[in-house]
Amino acid sequence: MEKYRVKINEKVYEVEIEKMEASTVAVPTPKQPVVGTNNVSATLKAPVQGTVLKIHVKPGQAIKAGDVVCVIEAMKLENDIVSDRDGVVDDILVKQQDTVDNGQDLISYRG
Repeated sequence: MEKYRVKINEKVYEVEIEKMEASTVAVPTPKQPVVGTNNVSATLKAPVQGTVLKIHVKPGQAIKAGDVVCVIEAMKLENDIVSDRDGVVDDILVKQQDTVDNGQDLISYRG
């Protein structure tokens, strides 16, 4: 643990920062708006900017809320990107090693 002093708007704060090794961190994805009535279509968006390391789903695969659909590396951390609802994957909109922006569509699904 390292201590630092940070000055913000002329006020000084003392903070402690713990150095961590690269690890896997689950990042919840924001809820998507619901469209339609029966077979609702949605897209799962990237909650962080980074590089797509792994894709764990394929078109036609059933997924449940909380399932890991892909892994995005951001700032040397591997972030599990999880589904926010149950559904069936329609399309994978990115591929491994793609750089994605915060809010970019990753997969489309229905359910």
